[in-house]
Amino acid sequence: MTKTVGLIGGFSWQTMAIYYQEINEYVNSKLGGIHSANLLIRSIDYSDLASMVSAKDLGGMTAMLCACGQQLKAANAQALSTGLPVLHICDFTARQIVDKGHRRVGLLATRAVMEEDFYKDRLRGFGLEVYVPDEDFRSDADRMIFCEMSKEQISQGVKTTWHTAYQDLVQDHNVDCIILGCTELRLVFGQEDLTAPTFETTTIHARGIADWALAESTVFT
Repeated sequence: MTKTVGLIGGFSWQTMAIYYQEINEYVNSKLGGIHSANLLIRSIDYSDLASMVSAKDLGGMTAMLCACGQQLKAANAQALSTGLPVLHICDFTARQIVDKGHRRVGLLATRAVMEEDFYKDRLRGFGLEVYVPDEDFRSDADRMIFCEMSKEQISQGVKTTWHTAYQDLVQDHNVDCIILGCTELRLVFGQEDLTAPTFETTTIHARGIADWALAESTVFT
């Protein structure tokens, strides 16, 4: 069996569903049959996201992850409160970026993730330089994500705005690669839009967690 991981969410139930699906599909691709991951899910309403998760909420966990980038502000406190390691999205993403030889990264995400240091400092800890779009874009990012993208009601204008921010980071800041640091960005970027090496954090995180859960696990066939 795989090690048990706690999923803590989140901005939306859709994000939790994506994590659940991607982790289980990856585990099944490795183990075959009808195998799946051992997961315990703690879904939190977004308005209550600042609340701490206690150890009693996560009985049986060996580690936990936060499925909402903004909740990572409390990740260290949650680790201390629960005694469990947090499988941090930045760590999995940064390792892949470093392994590919990149150093200058452009970050697209929610306003808090782009502006505050809790996310960027974690990336900088791997020796990365982090660049974000201008203030006009950052001030409108949450409206686009919360009011349109999270509801999968995305206007062409919103898509164009994100695509322009992407290209500005590549051209004006000469970044080596782009981080798509919000699950909903999968809805506005197709493969044909990615003109630089691009790291989509949800998939990276989910597969990294699955690999961690599979390591030294015992599987009964």
